[in-house]
Amino acid sequence: PDPGRAARNQNGRVILYADRVTESMRKAMEETARRREIQTAYNKEHGITPQTVKKRVAEGLSDLYGMEVVHKDAKQKNQVLREKISVYAEDPKKLSTQIAKLRKQMKKASDNLEFEEAARIRDEIKRLEVLDLSLHSGEVDQVFSATVAGEE
Repeated sequence: PDPGRAARNQNGRVILYADRVTESMRKAMEETARRREIQTAYNKEHGITPQTVKKRVAEGLSDLYGMEVVHKDAKQKNQVLREKISVYAEDPKKLSTQIAKLRKQMKKASDNLEFEEAARIRDEIKRLEVLDLSLHSGEVDQVFSATVAGEE
């Protein structure tokens, strides 16, 4: 892990592999030690116990699959999610076709130096690939059944 990643985990460690310690490595290690001393003193003064950052797990199908659905009530939201899922659940080949189509669009956007559009398409491809895996594992069937029953 890089130093930034290790800093966000209380048990994080950084392992440097080298034949010798370079001047840049020495400076980086000294700076890290200096900052650690300052942070430790601050934590002690303010009674802070370092803890690993805990991010919330994606909640709901809309977060998990990145489907942007904005409605006033849950019934409308569930209906839109059911429709999006059912299109691909009924015919998984449509999902493969859509992913292939998006890959071509992403390449075209990239070739045209439209990198933001290419990134947006890439993200959509990733969401559809997760949906594809979920369809094959049966995970979506469970969520789909729950939303049809109004349990979401």
